[in-house]
Amino acid sequence: MSTITALRRHAPAPRQEARDLRKTGLDPNFWYPLARSKSLKPGKSLAVSFAGEPIVLVRPQNGEVYALEDRCAHRQVPLSLGVVRNDRLQCHYHCWTYDRTGKCVNVPYLDEGKQLPNGVRAYPAREASQILSMESPSFALKSSSDCAIDRPSVSAREKLAIMPVFFAR
Repeated sequence: MSTITALRRHAPAPRQEARDLRKTGLDPNFWYPLARSKSLKPGKSLAVSFAGEPIVLVRPQNGEVYALEDRCAHRQVPLSLGVVRNDRLQCHYHCWTYDRTGKCVNVPYLDEGKQLPNGVRAYPAREASQILSMESPSFALKSSSDCAIDRPSVSAREKLAIMPVFFAR
């Protein structure tokens, strides 16, 4: 067997191109289920994916669930491996810390007065009827002022049709 044949046999599978979510026909006015509420304990994070996009769901000890892109802006390490500290998510690799809007709020080894690096994408997330959901990722939050999410009233929830949702493990 030649060396080239051996290399081809052990070469990694070709990587699929990321889907352009704007072309998938997703309804931008719909909340897409990601996980059951009981899957995400207080003070923990949970790695999920939606349409091939890695997402981390975070439930602080106090406060509401939020969703971020599941990668650190520094070394692209999954943030889902990190630690939830208060209302923030800290990367386990170099301890970069992100708030609920995806903004990098702390880099431990950066001198005072230095500009903090860019953060990661944040997604509108909510918990309703024991389901953790998010809006289409093509509508990622641009700033912290976009975080206010209108929640349906209890009476509106009762009127919603419940469709079966299956979660793969």
